Amino acid sequence: MIWVSCSPDLVHWGQHRPLLAPGYAMWNTSKIGPTPPLRVPEGWLVIVHGVETPCDGPHYYIGAILLDADDPRKVIGKTRSWMIAPEMPYETNG
Repeated sequence: MIWVSCSPDLVHWGQHRPLLAPGYAMWNTSKIGPTPPLRVPEGWLVIVHGVETPCDGPHYYIGAILLDADDPRKVIGKTRSWMIAPEMPYETNG
């Protein structure tokens, strides 16, 4: 689960709420996690990792979400397909 919080001074935080749950795409059915957001002209870009757990073990993928510039609690867009995925046996089976 990816959460968002608000702070008036970057010391005191509150208004915690879920932003995005695992399972919005097939490549992140088990877990999802963010990186720190990057400010881009269109809003806030967040690179996310997702985990799918098929019978041969977990596979990790990379995708992205775009948050509104003025209200980062609003998701503007998200990748439905992954951007980077494991392909080689040493990537899928560790």
